[in-house]
Amino acid sequence: MSTSIFSITLQGISKRYGYQWIFEDLSVSFLQGKSYAIRGFNGSGKSTLLRILSSMESPSTGKRLYQFDSQPISVHSVPKILSFSAPYMNIPDHHTVREAISFHGKFKSMTLSTDELLGEINMDEHADKSIHVLSSGQRQKIKLALAMYNNDILLLLDEPGTNLDENNYQWFANTFDQVKKSKLACIATNEERDAKLCDTAIWLAS
Repeated sequence: MSTSIFSITLQGISKRYGYQWIFEDLSVSFLQGKSYAIRGFNGSGKSTLLRILSSMESPSTGKRLYQFDSQPISVHSVPKILSFSAPYMNIPDHHTVREAISFHGKFKSMTLSTDELLGEINMDEHADKSIHVLSSGQRQKIKLALAMYNNDILLLLDEPGTNLDENNYQWFANTFDQVKKSKLACIATNEERDAKLCDTAIWLAS
């Protein structure tokens, strides 16, 4: 699987909640080795589309195809190759930073050891602090690091710059630029600086 090219194809998909259509008749393909900015105003369906790509949600109409080298794979296989980060997702706050990283590594094939990752995100001195005492920016940085420093093929990030100061955003931008080449990477955002990190922009109408 690791030597194959992963792709997602959306064929005329639409999504609605109740009587409200979020977006309609969207057809687009996503390919490993490329990065995509999913753009649009608030309410246009950026986060919804990201969850559909992740397999967390299904489209209301249309087809969604996951493939390796044009051979279909089951939607149930997607979580095994997926890393997802969003401001509304939480790290268990009873863990220390070290424990959170080590726990994550039990389920994902990480590219850095726990100590290496702590050094990479400059949190050595915070390693034994509980997650709940950290700032929102520190928690966001940990979530992004856990999503990016692994061997997963599908990387989906929702508003990754949320709560990051300029220095930490630059860390994110540099890291994303390094890891995106081997992944199918998507950022849902309405920020221009995020979009500039990606190869292609996909606009959703409001």
